[in-house]
Amino acid sequence: MLLMRLKCLQKSGKKKLTIIPFLMTFANACLGLLSILYAFDEQFIAAAYCIIVAAIFDGIDGKLARALGSTSSLGMELDSLCDAISFCLAPAIILYCWNLHVIEWVGLLAVGLYLCAGLFRLAKFNIINIEQKPFFIGLPTTVAASWVAALVIAFPWLEKSFWHFVIEPYRLVLIVGFIIFLMLSKVRFFSFKIRMLPLGTFIIIPIIISIAALYALVAHVPFCLTVVFSYIMSSLIYNLISPLSNVIRLRKFLDFLSH
Repeated sequence: MLLMRLKCLQKSGKKKLTIIPFLMTFANACLGLLSILYAFDEQFIAAAYCIIVAAIFDGIDGKLARALGSTSSLGMELDSLCDAISFCLAPAIILYCWNLHVIEWVGLLAVGLYLCAGLFRLAKFNIINIEQKPFFIGLPTTVAASWVAALVIAFPWLEKSFWHFVIEPYRLVLIVGFIIFLMLSKVRFFSFKIRMLPLGTFIIIPIIISIAALYALVAHVPFCLTVVFSYIMSSLIYNLISPLSNVIRLRKFLDFLSH
């Protein structure tokens, strides 16, 4: 009898714990809303940090759901809807209110395309369901939004550095266009499921991160910008190197056969 009661208490406690991932997901959406409100109030640094914290919650909620055995279609759909607020709508509004409003319809077009690309990326992710693979196909909206947030946070440093030109409105539009391209592309980005990553990534990632960290220390680059830039660059370099390594392997194989 006592054993049965203990089992009932354990199951009851587990059911109560399953609400935690949902709270994390809702926190993500609320931070997205707060980011938008801060952007309207021209508190852009606060708005950017809300995006960064929302990205952290977005990374935690899925892991918690899997750990607690509470993954569901409802949770996945809810997560996607919250991501649309925090990583598609909020960054678009921040970009426009922060910098791109000065170029009027060009800036509006850029942020509109960013929003549509982000929504398309989320919908595509839900359909092809690549969560268990070592790569994301196309730049994740979380990273794209974090890149926007990192630019805003790094604005005081960028304004005084060699890279000041990247925050000029028309050049910023080009950067936004590049982010849009990466979100819609078939470029592979690391999902950081360590057991599934190819061996080559354990060489490429540390090298890129080390170079970026060294430059960041010398040039006093803000931490957020360094992290996001390192992630994007390491993935892009891997995409360039991977086909070359396959060609080299094929040539070695053909040479072996010829002998």
